Amino acid sequence: LSSAIHDRIARQMALSKDELLDRLQSLQIVHETIKHALSPTCEIHSANIKGTQFEKYIGKGQAKNLFFKVPSGGGPLKNQLFLVCALVETTVDNKLLSSRMGIKPSSPLRFASDDIFTDVLQIPQGSVNPFVMAQTSCSEVVLLLDKQFLQCERLLFHPMQSDYTTALTPEQLSAFLEQVAPGQYMYVDLAANEEIVIPDLRAAPAAKAKAQTPGKQAPAGAQASHGFRDGKVSDALTVVGAAIAVDPVGQLNEAGRLRGHSTHNFFVHDKKDKEKRMLVTVAQSSALAMKDISSLVGSKEVRLCTEGDSLLGSAKGCITPLSLLYDEGCKVQWFLDDALLKEEVWRLGTSEEGTSPGTVADVPVAKLQDLLGPTGHWASKRTLDCSKWAGKMRESVVACTSSSSSHVAGPSETDFSTWHQPPYETVLGWVL
Repeated sequence: LSSAIHDRIARQMALSKDELLDRLQSLQIVHETIKHALSPTCEIHSANIKGTQFEKYIGKGQAKNLFFKVPSGGGPLKNQLFLVCALVETTVDNKLLSSRMGIKPSSPLRFASDDIFTDVLQIPQGSVNPFVMAQTSCSEVVLLLDKQFLQCERLLFHPMQSDYTTALTPEQLSAFLEQVAPGQYMYVDLAANEEIVIPDLRAAPAAKAKAQTPGKQAPAGAQASHGFRDGKVSDALTVVGAAIAVDPVGQLNEAGRLRGHSTHNFFVHDKKDKEKRMLVTVAQSSALAMKDISSLVGSKEVRLCTEGDSLLGSAKGCITPLSLLYDEGCKVQWFLDDALLKEEVWRLGTSEEGTSPGTVADVPVAKLQDLLGPTGHWASKRTLDCSKWAGKMRESVVACTSSSSSHVAGPSETDFSTWHQPPYETVLGWVL
């Protein structure tokens, strides 16, 4: 089942020609698409579209696509990926472009390696196009479009494979990108010298959520939204039958944690080595605190990691083991409270902090193992003995509140303290 889930997720991420054309149609973007011989270069493409209705656009709308990466020594934008789409006639000077974006002269933009090309663009070389931005794998790519595109009657791009060409207007291209990658693209005068201010990718998930059509309604008219970068986690959960739903409790306990959730998560890094990142997952009732983590994970001192959006694709409030689906390179070491392995189902938060109503996913541990198997996190996880702190969160809270208040819930107040205790039936029909 693990490999089947992985294959299905991969198919959902990679956009095919037919899926792209269907997407354009669903967005009411009228286009023309023709078939021809394989055209991996601009020269071959020009030869292959002669005699077709697109011949008049040769040299007046054909595009070239360059995939760059900022070297690790490039400054604040280090490791950032850029897809530059320009007219064939436009000169793209990588050193000038680097300078305009504030990249260090000693480490200018360079072509991305073959493995990054394959993993991110998920398309054969010779077929690259701006449509790839619709893929979840491109969520951290910035698309730079030639400003000269706006002067063209039509723009020609391969629709995910080089034996087809799609023609559309600049306005239609912008409309498409506004739907699939808002906040991730910009038009640039590649012949100019002024500074280029790169879009803030941290705002892209919110912009995309706003641009897209709302999903299906959850019970009581509330929307089952989530705080993840894109649909990758929600799609994976749907595959295993644990779709995101509105939190049936939605109340905080005395410690400020959501009642009924199974885990409490710390995303941290070693104080001296920021590349040593760790997700520490403990039972929600555990009294384990930040100061206790260092000795458990073998560090002298740890700090909260602020890369939740970029590395784990998750907004504040919904970093859980599900977030590891975004860590395909296993840059984050997962530490797990061994007591959690005794539970059959985990209730995991899936909404950004402060969202109302909040959302959750009730995920059987066996299904979570299937999901995290392909990323390597399940096999590489390190279990922790957290029995020293087990259940003490509730005890400390009770002790604190009893000494400061004698309030007792009245008959008109709802007691949520046992709502999460099994057995009960979730909105998806799971009997827990």
